[in-house]
Amino acid sequence: MKSLIVSILLILFPYIVSAKVVFSDYTIAPEANLTKANLSDANLSFLQFHGANVSDANFSNSDLYGSYFQGANLTNANFEKADLQYVNFSSADLRGVNFKGANIKNTIFYNAKLGGATWKNGLKCKDMSVGNCRYIYKKKIRKINTATDFKGKNLSGKIMNGINFKNADLRGSTFIKTSLKNVDFSGANLQGTIFKSAKLQNANFKGANLSGTDFRWAKLNGANFDGANLHRTRFSHATWIDGSICKKRSNGKCKIAK
Repeated sequence: MKSLIVSILLILFPYIVSAKVVFSDYTIAPEANLTKANLSDANLSFLQFHGANVSDANFSNSDLYGSYFQGANLTNANFEKADLQYVNFSSADLRGVNFKGANIKNTIFYNAKLGGATWKNGLKCKDMSVGNCRYIYKKKIRKINTATDFKGKNLSGKIMNGINFKNADLRGSTFIKTSLKNVDFSGANLQGTIFKSAKLQNANFKGANLSGTDFRWAKLNGANFDGANLHRTRFSHATWIDGSICKKRSNGKCKIAK
């Protein structure tokens, strides 16, 4: 019954509420200029903001139940944790607005511009969002920050820059197209490990066991191989420490292509 009464009031609201309301020295009325107004923690339910300029205003934690913002300019306004139940934002400009934590149950967004707004769940709305928020989902990139037991593991395509693999046992592991810039592999056992097309700029392989390791097409600019075991190590087409390209069938050492 309450929902029905509220719905009827919302339909009639523009016609039955037209008087100006003064709140904390701010005059709230249709087409009023309330730019940067501080209306936080206030009871502003069933008020009329039709066509008003309310850009950059602060409504955080306020009760705006049933208020009317049709056609209003609300760019970059803050409605964080506000009660916006049954509020009418039809055709309003809500670009850049913060709705994080707000109650938007039964709120009307018909034809409202929502590009760049922060939705109640904290996600951003896409620039072309109109009438409803189309979320921008951030691509999650798994980053590994510890050199625990990765022996025989497939870590292809990961971002592992700067990790300390000193003296680690990584025999038979796979790092195809993995980013391993500035990684310390000194003293590590990398026998049979695959680094094909990996990014290994400035990596440290000092004293590492690289017997049978595959570095084909890898980027090895600035890498350190002092004292490393390079028995049957494959360097074909790799970019060497000085930027030169290793010849095809470069096994055991990089044969510079002329």
